[in-house]
Amino acid sequence: MADPGALNPEQESRLGAWKIQTRIDNESYLRRHQEVRLLLSAFTREVLLHRPENIREFAADYFTDPMLAVMIREKMSRPQPEDLYNITLAVGEGPPE
Repeated sequence: MADPGALNPEQESRLGAWKIQTRIDNESYLRRHQEVRLLLSAFTREVLLHRPENIREFAADYFTDPMLAVMIREKMSRPQPEDLYNITLAVGEGPPE
């Protein structure tokens, strides 16, 4: 007997197509919005540098810092070297080979 909660082949196909399109849309968005990459990269760097006990409090302080916007604008105004990890990490793939 089939699992009543399982997807039928048509639903599986539509779900697969939706996942692919979502991944494409997300990657396109991230490529158009360099500031997202810069924000996440800078935040990750700070977390690893400081290794806070309370990550939620650290994140709240970091993202509400009035100087954050200034720092991101400055970084966007100059060429950025590629990060160690490819942007695909943000959409669930592994590090570049």
